[in-house]
Amino acid sequence: TFRSARAVDDSVMSTDPVEIENRGALARLLTAVAKYYVCKSAPRFVYEAMECHGGNGYVEESGLPRLFRQSPLNAIWEGSSN
Repeated sequence: TFRSARAVDDSVMSTDPVEIENRGALARLLTAVAKYYVCKSAPRFVYEAMECHGGNGYVEESGLPRLFRQSPLNAIWEGSSN
């Protein structure tokens, strides 16, 4: 994700038209890859967070159960796996 941010910064700050085109294409590609990675790994991280919190992670008063239910849907909502 840092490489994607660097590509975006380089495409904006550069004065060379070829460099702008190349960095812009890389930024577009890496943005989609980062979005895919985050959406696919979120359920695993939320599950581990619930496991770390123990019984408190399952209580509906906290936000963690909602995150656990919604994290698999991120890939559908964001359209990252299309």
